[in-house]
Amino acid sequence: MQHEAAEAWRRIGPMVGLSATTMLGLCVLCFFVIGRALRPARDILHGLDRLASGDLGARLPAVQLNELGHISRSVNALAANLQVNVAAREALTQKLVKVEEEERRSLAHELHDEFGQCLAALNAMTAVIVETASAQCPELVPQGKRIDDVVRRMMDVLKSMLLRLRPPGIDELGLVECLKALVSGWSGGGRTRFDLEITGDVGALPEPINVSIYRIVQECLT
Repeated sequence: MQHEAAEAWRRIGPMVGLSATTMLGLCVLCFFVIGRALRPARDILHGLDRLASGDLGARLPAVQLNELGHISRSVNALAANLQVNVAAREALTQKLVKVEEEERRSLAHELHDEFGQCLAALNAMTAVIVETASAQCPELVPQGKRIDDVVRRMMDVLKSMLLRLRPPGIDELGLVECLKALVSGWSGGGRTRFDLEITGDVGALPEPINVSIYRIVQECLT
């Protein structure tokens, strides 16, 4: 009986080894075939990660498989539309900022030229009234001084409004000189000292960006 079993195993042993080798070869072949077939999927995932990180210029590769190819084309079309919309939104935002800054500049000039000069003239007249009343009608001096206090408060309010509307001197002096004056003013008193360091060609920046930088620095110092 044992002799028959050994003889049977001797006959089928090579067949079993051949089958095992064949199965191993098929597994290896399937591994490489499936890996090659799924390689576009990895490229698609990489492209999607770039799009998700904000790189709207990224595009998914062309894929021969119908299903993956359809996904790639659809995502690329969506990314292209999104890129166009974002660019249009940025252009509109810049235009709105420019219009807003022009309105701020115009309003600041009108307040300074009209309202500011009227307050300055009223302040001068109040001083004359107080001086005249001191010699001719002393009982009117307190009222004159109260008028002078009101005028000075209005001038302070106007100065604060002009500072919010338009940084002083930025059109004439430029961003660098205005920032130096701003930082120097904050370093003039108290125990905190501020230093200003500017690198790059700041003078080449567009005018709305100059105003935005000034306001950011001003807010940080505040």
